[in-house]
Amino acid sequence: MKSYLQILRQPQIALLLLIGMIARLPHSALSMLLLLHLVNDLDQSWVSAGLVTALMTVGIAIGAPWRGARVDTWGLRRAMLPSVIVETIVWCTVPHVPLVWVYPLAFIGGLFALPVFSVVRTALGIMTTGEQRRTAFALDATATELVFIVGPASAGIVATQISSVIGLSVIGVTASLAGFALMILNPPTRSDDPKAIALRSNAHEERLGAEASFIAAAPMGVQEVEGELILAGWKSARSRIKKRGRAFKAGSTGLALRSWPYSLPRPVLACC
Repeated sequence: MKSYLQILRQPQIALLLLIGMIARLPHSALSMLLLLHLVNDLDQSWVSAGLVTALMTVGIAIGAPWRGARVDTWGLRRAMLPSVIVETIVWCTVPHVPLVWVYPLAFIGGLFALPVFSVVRTALGIMTTGEQRRTAFALDATATELVFIVGPASAGIVATQISSVIGLSVIGVTASLAGFALMILNPPTRSDDPKAIALRSNAHEERLGAEASFIAAAPMGVQEVEGELILAGWKSARSRIKKRGRAFKAGSTGLALRSWPYSLPRPVLACC
């Protein structure tokens, strides 16, 4: 706990973690909300809804390396601006168009998705060193799991109790606000940035940092996506929202608890 507090006492890192957590919320809710919108509001099959989500995922897979490279070459603010504009337009338009237009819009939305995960973790790697970096990545991973507790469950409630049209529009607006917040904060994404401290570390610290980076970059999202899609495959009757919410709570709480051990000192980890 002491190591967490040491990280959170640093204003720049604490603010980056907070903004990163908030910025991930719209995207954690997006897949579920899009699925329920297509099935409930457009009366489409789960196959069609799943195809839309798959196209969005393909767009993210193609766009993530591209957006990351733009951050590296152009700088954070210039690289984020297209994503902020496109995501706002796409997700505010999707609820008002027929299915034939949802396919390309979902792909474009994924292609220009805000590179929140890569920006936050790159910045943390540059703003911290050694053991502190391990703790920062563990704290960010825990915050990410908490986002996946709130996001999909909130999407299910909004889609069935309020309106998926309103929900998707809110996602478009909040995603753009999150992008603007990251642009204003402008965390370092290159080691030659004046705010970077990674160059001060020694070889041992860099090895520890590499271990933390490996853990943070592992395909941790498989469990979240798997659970989300399996649960979304249930009939979306309003009477099953409580069951779905309990399942999300149980699964996501377990995922959140798995992250904190990586912040423990090495002697403690050796005893586990």
